[in-house]
Amino acid sequence: MKNKIVTILVCLCVGATVFAGCGSKKDSAANSTSASSTSTASTSSAASSTSEIKDDGLPVVDDTAESLPISDYITLGEYKGLKLTKTITEVTDQDVEDSISDAIANTPITEGAAEKGDTVYIAYVGKVDGKEFDGGTSEGSQLTLGSGSYIPGFEDGVAGMTIGETKELNLTFPDPYENNPDYSGKAVVFSVTLNSITRPFTELTEDWVKTYTDYKSIDEYRAGIRSNLEADAETTATNNLQSSAWQAISDGCTVLQYQQSKIDSAKASIEQTISYYASMAGTDLAGYKTQMGYTDEQYDAMLLSSAKESAKAYMAVEAIAEKEGFKEDDQGYKDLLAKTMEQYNTATEDELYQNYGEDVVKEYIARTRVMNLVIDSADITEKTVSEEDASASSSSSSSTGTSSEEAK
Repeated sequence: MKNKIVTILVCLCVGATVFAGCGSKKDSAANSTSASSTSTASTSSAASSTSEIKDDGLPVVDDTAESLPISDYITLGEYKGLKLTKTITEVTDQDVEDSISDAIANTPITEGAAEKGDTVYIAYVGKVDGKEFDGGTSEGSQLTLGSGSYIPGFEDGVAGMTIGETKELNLTFPDPYENNPDYSGKAVVFSVTLNSITRPFTELTEDWVKTYTDYKSIDEYRAGIRSNLEADAETTATNNLQSSAWQAISDGCTVLQYQQSKIDSAKASIEQTISYYASMAGTDLAGYKTQMGYTDEQYDAMLLSSAKESAKAYMAVEAIAEKEGFKEDDQGYKDLLAKTMEQYNTATEDELYQNYGEDVVKEYIARTRVMNLVIDSADITEKTVSEEDASASSSSSSSTGTSSEEAK
C-alpha cells in the first residue's frame, strides 16, 4: 500500500518514457528454454524512447538557502472553468459475459492442493553447488502446471503443494542444456513457495457461483458483475477526466525556474517507482536501464527531464493552493486528512505520516484539494462511447511505446 500514494504523486506529470518497457513479465530462470532469460526492450524501441528525452534548459536553483515566493518559479494559467469532456465507456452484455468467462477460466482456489492444469503463482530461489545463480531467483512468477515450461521435475514438484507451503525441489538440469551449457547435467535445488492458485473451469453453474463467489445465484452474480464493470468504467472515466484537467493546467503554466528541492524529491520518487515496477518484473534498476537501452548519461537525462515535469506539477499545485488560500491547518485539509487516514487504515495522523512520510501525505492532500477545486469549477460535457471507440481514441492519443515479449 505504501507505494500507492507515492505512485499517485509521481504520476502527477511523469513522462511516459519512464515506464516504457516496464510491463510485467514472467521470470523463467528455471524455464527449459532459458536459465536466465530477461525481457529486453528492442534496440529500435529504446532508441525511439531516448530520442524523445528533452531538457527545457531552465535553471534549477537551490531553494533551501533562500525562500522565494512560488511566483518566482512558475506563472499560472487558467485552472478554473476549464472545458472538459468526461467519456464513459458503456458496459455491454458481451462485456459481462467476457468477464464471467475470464473469472471461470481463472478461478482462485483457496483450499486444497495445486493440480495439473492449474496456474500457480510462485516465488523461488535456485542454487547450484550451494550458491544462488543468475536467473535462478524470482519473487513472483506465473506457471501453468503441465505446460512443460520449466525444467523436468519442477512442475511435478509444485503439483500437490498448498498455498503458503515452501518446498525444496532437488532437480537436475537437462544434458545438454542448450540455453546455458555451463549448467548441463548439474544438480540444482529450488526452494519454492506457492503463493496462490487459479483453476480453469469451462461452465458457469449455480454450484460454481455458490462455491467460488459471494453470490447466491447466476442471475445475482451476473448483475453483480455488471455493477462492478460499470463502477470500473466510472472510475476510469474520472481518472481520464482528471488527467485531461491536469494536462490543461500544465499546458497553461509557464516555468521560470525550478526548485532544487522539488527536483530532488521528484527524482527520488521516480526512481523508487521504477525500482518497484522493475522488481515486479523480476529485475532491478540496472536491469531497467538495460531493457531500455539507456546509457548512464541517457538515464540521467531521462530522470532529469521527468523530474522537471513532476516538479512543474508540484509547483503548480503549490501555486494554486497559495492563490486559493489553502492551509495545512484549515478544515478542508483536516477533512481530507481524515478521509486519507480511513482509506489507508491508519488510526492517527502521526501513524499516517510515519507509514508514508509527512511530505508525501501533504503533497497528496494538496494535489487532491487542487484537483477537486478544478473539477468542481469545470464545464464538463459527458458522453458515452462503445469500447471500440474508446480503444481507438486511446490508441490514437497514446504515447509511442513498445514492450517486447519474453524470449521463449
